[in-house]
Amino acid sequence: MPKQKIFEKISEYVEFKKRPSVFLKPQLIIHNNKWCAWFGESIENGIAGYGKTPTEAFHNFDSNFYDSPPRS
Repeated sequence: MPKQKIFEKISEYVEFKKRPSVFLKPQLIIHNNKWCAWFGESIENGIAGYGKTPTEAFHNFDSNFYDSPPRS
């Protein structure tokens, strides 16, 4: 494998590991007939992401993590 390809793969891996859905390891459940990835005390009192598939739920969780205002 050329060095450039190795560098690209390493970069992809590093970016993947930075995702909130990877380092926080949210729970994955079915909630209201959708996949839900959530982290916190409860779905209402934490961060949640929803989708038709687990992958969609994790991507939505990542977006919500960065877009949600902090809770006190």
